[in-house]
Amino acid sequence: MTTAVLIGKLTGLSRTITMSLAPKSVTIPIAIEIAKYIGGDPTLVAIFVVVTGLVGSIIGPTLLTRLKVTDPVARGIALGTAGQGQGTAVAMLEGEMQGAMAGLAMALAGVLTSLIAPMFLTLIG
Repeated sequence: MTTAVLIGKLTGLSRTITMSLAPKSVTIPIAIEIAKYIGGDPTLVAIFVVVTGLVGSIIGPTLLTRLKVTDPVARGIALGTAGQGQGTAVAMLEGEMQGAMAGLAMALAGVLTSLIAPMFLTLIG
């Protein structure tokens, strides 16, 4: 979130676009609620979340393999956190353990982000 907000500010994006970029790493329902609270546009948030999930699910497995990450728990957590639902689906294709860890990671990331983001983003936004 911090990186997205800082890049938005440094590149001169409007506050609405910047705040819409911030919650891009959680599922759409959670991201939309965060965006409403911090002044983002729910439509833009949905687009950013989908693009983030696509990138995470497409690049994630290859990147993890190139980095020699073979532990099923680590792969699942990485894919679930980076790719949300799409990453979790890819993790399920890799195996049961990867899928379970991805689902858990996605849920925990959503809970933590929904608790932390509104306070944090109103401070730096």
